[in-house]
Amino acid sequence: MNKGRIRISIFLSAVTSLILGIHAASVESTEDISNGVFTVKAKKSLEVVEGGTVFIEKDMSNSFDSFEIAEELITSNNAEVPAINVIYKNGKDLQFRKETALHEDGILELTMRVRFFPVTDSLVKRAFTYSFLVPAKILDGMEFKAVVGRIHGKLKRMEGRFGPANGKISQCRYIVFEGEKNSFTFDFNPAGPFSGVDFPRYGNPVGYWDIVREGKYVKFSFSGNVEYYGTVIAGKVFIYKGIHDFEQKHAQYDEYDCGQGGTAHKFTFGTFEDIKTFEKADCGEYSPAKKWGWEKTAGLKTVQSKQTDITSNCVASSSEVSNNFIVDVQPGVYLLTVRCGHNTQKTGPFSISVNGQIAAENIEIPVGETKTLDFVEYLRAPGKQIKIGFSGENTWAVRCIMLQAIVFQNEDFSIDRKLWVTDKLFSPELEYKNKENK
Repeated sequence: MNKGRIRISIFLSAVTSLILGIHAASVESTEDISNGVFTVKAKKSLEVVEGGTVFIEKDMSNSFDSFEIAEELITSNNAEVPAINVIYKNGKDLQFRKETALHEDGILELTMRVRFFPVTDSLVKRAFTYSFLVPAKILDGMEFKAVVGRIHGKLKRMEGRFGPANGKISQCRYIVFEGEKNSFTFDFNPAGPFSGVDFPRYGNPVGYWDIVREGKYVKFSFSGNVEYYGTVIAGKVFIYKGIHDFEQKHAQYDEYDCGQGGTAHKFTFGTFEDIKTFEKADCGEYSPAKKWGWEKTAGLKTVQSKQTDITSNCVASSSEVSNNFIVDVQPGVYLLTVRCGHNTQKTGPFSISVNGQIAAENIEIPVGETKTLDFVEYLRAPGKQIKIGFSGENTWAVRCIMLQAIVFQNEDFSIDRKLWVTDKLFSPELEYKNKENK
């Protein structure tokens, strides 16, 4: 259901982050771009066509008359990811760059970033708004499910039938429109709930957008305050043709009240009873239906004590036995916590690997003690499993394994890729250079 995603980004903040792209430099042309799902017209104003119908008719801002003021329209049709960039860099009061990119899996990604220069004759705040318009006839009558709310509170779920009587959704982070023939998903917080505050600095996207049905259009907008000392504001949205659960796209979607984030998977080994929120893994063999378990069960045994807590029991191996504990996960960055130990015998030396790479060696644990080891793994697509391997000439024993999802790969705009799809183009940002006094 990932087909047809549209990603849209617009960035404004008091101080910018370092913005670097990852793809080839652009080749100028005036051709439309298409990925088989969406077609973007080679125009300064945004126009997107889906299935022969105009899907996004135009975009605008309250801070300038139209995108026609832009000096450059650059189309990179032959790049790895085709994109159209609209650039305005010689303005008296502001600069902007808008990028619309089409990925081969159906994604349309639009990024817009604006920098406002300092104003010396006024301390009055101004409001900036960016909007794009979708014809209301496309979304009217569709059932919608939305995720809304501010970063400082629990996310809320909304649902209903979209139309004139139910056409205003504020503080929207994510919304799915489901119809009989077509469905569309808008993700306004694509970098994930923990990407920053609702109105961040340092060039990160705003946390939510507003949706309002006005006349024959549905207006999708985000806003920010323009400070007298200068501002750079940003926002991002993905649009999918199809549906996808918010929880499946964002690693820490419901962990706003927990600073370290939640754990995606937690397993106990050898406990007498089930521990709340943990899976009782013991010597269970992996199965696709269960989505976790040992690669093989030979050479494993459960070792239990009279105590029922997690760190007083274990699953232990025979000597010279190697095994992998397998967990099916979404591609992304994970913190793995492995607790090892045995109550009646010394264990080790043994090694632990993560997806075939040695993560810790020569581990030795005295009788009755527990050793906690933490590892970080970035599982990239098409990978779908994390395999935690145990091996050694002597016995090893595991008490508990936890996997904490830090960021899913689709949320990653810091490690594998940055803000812009097309690199080596102008980006409106504040300069860090110190200038000599003359």
